[in-house]
Amino acid sequence: MSKAIKLAIGLGLACSALAFAQNCDSLLEQVRAKYQKINDLKSRVVQTVCSAASGTCTRYEGGLELKRPNKLRMDISKPDKQQIICDGSAIWLHLINDKQVLKSDLKSSPQFLVWLNPLDKLLSGRAKDGCRNDGEYLFFMEPDELKDIIKAIKIVVDIKSLLITGMEAVDVNGNSAEYSFSKIKINPGLKDKRFEFIIPKNAEINENQ
Repeated sequence: MSKAIKLAIGLGLACSALAFAQNCDSLLEQVRAKYQKINDLKSRVVQTVCSAASGTCTRYEGGLELKRPNKLRMDISKPDKQQIICDGSAIWLHLINDKQVLKSDLKSSPQFLVWLNPLDKLLSGRAKDGCRNDGEYLFFMEPDELKDIIKAIKIVVDIKSLLITGMEAVDVNGNSAEYSFSKIKINPGLKDKRFEFIIPKNAEINENQ
């Protein structure tokens, strides 16, 4: 192969890579712009959490509600009924079948919302790579601001709606959490009352400070 042909091929590949990177950055900016206009959202969610220590994974299904700046509600229906509520200052985990409630201070668990909240810091990183697949776009993020907590983030975006339909985060210890979102409703006008936890009668309460 002549040097001229090699040079032409090399330049072509370089231009393609540059165009791909620019398209990736442009699309990510569009997604960010969309989510900056979202005050709250609700969806169905499937969550798969894997532990590096035990080598086991658990799948959860339920409903998710989010509201800026730091409110979250997750009503889990499978495999067991659970409720997770973050009211902005505390995180409440209600194990309904076991009649147990675990309360944690949000300040002592700052990574909690990072795992599940695309309205916050998950989109603040830089896309190091991306690819298109069946009407979706996959972003592989470098979470600079969260590098002490999270090692890698993958975000799946529907190209038409620019909504996040899935994501996966791997922490520095190798634990992972993968989410799939469906029936997404943006700005449904969720009331703050949705994020108030009412302590059930006869429940055992444990507090982690």
